[in-house]
Amino acid sequence: MNYEVTVRKEVRISVNAAYKAFTDAETWSKWFSDKTTLDLRKGGRFNNSDGDTGEYLDIVPNRLLSFTWEGSYAGSRVEVQFKPLENNSTEVSLRQYLLEAQADADKMKTCWSWTLASLASYLETGKPVS
Repeated sequence: MNYEVTVRKEVRISVNAAYKAFTDAETWSKWFSDKTTLDLRKGGRFNNSDGDTGEYLDIVPNRLLSFTWEGSYAGSRVEVQFKPLENNSTEVSLRQYLLEAQADADKMKTCWSWTLASLASYLETGKPVS
């Protein structure tokens, strides 16, 4: 079956800064997982010290990132969308789909909620969520 999860978070930062947090290895290493490497191009790959790895499927600067999610929940896909809001804020919407079970979706909802909370904290205060 095809289970999915979507989480959203408003961050008080520009779309460009939010997008950069997902597309710059040094920045990603500060709020998500360290030792990140990114080859930001369609067909390029990413990985980090947590064992997260995948391949970029679609890249629309400041609007969309789409990639495979390998390792845990292999075969699933992730889409991250960036929507400008008023007052120089951004809505970051993250959807993971093609999960095999509802329990996987439930676990990933918790994981991705933490991820976006850490992103917001890092971008707004300079400190990620531990």
